[in-house]
Amino acid sequence: MLSHLNKLLVDLKVIGRIEENGRISTTGRNSISLEQDSWLQSLRRTLWGESRERAVESITQVISGVIDLSTQLMENSLLVEADEADDFQRQSRDKILLSLGNVSKDLHAATRGISNLSRTYANDAVMTAKLEQLVGDIDVHVQKIDQLLHASREPRAQLRR
Repeated sequence: MLSHLNKLLVDLKVIGRIEENGRISTTGRNSISLEQDSWLQSLRRTLWGESRERAVESITQVISGVIDLSTQLMENSLLVEADEADDFQRQSRDKILLSLGNVSKDLHAATRGISNLSRTYANDAVMTAKLEQLVGDIDVHVQKIDQLLHASREPRAQLRR
């Protein structure tokens, strides 16, 4: 699960780097990449079937995948049963918490790229609405992760209350 999450986090980092008026490519390498602005860009995008709809769909798939996998991590029993954990379980728990911290950071960074893309598509009400919804979903999920991470740092006695 963590290896799949790491692949999605790479795409998430790319999403976070989208500049205003920037474009992404969703074809070729089974991942999202930034496009270079060139005079051939329009022709290549047409030939490869790149579109706003496809870009937003790809971003939505990445965000949904990250949210789904990180939700599974947040529900992992190692995070709940920490008091009875042996060394291996504590190391696994620490790895999960580290991954969740990375997810939170990368989701937060992705909102900048999504906001830039929203400004790029400012004249398309449907695309901007979809992108705004994604930012809202990200904000809610990041809050959940951050609450869990904050609670994991509190002394165990406080958690039992």
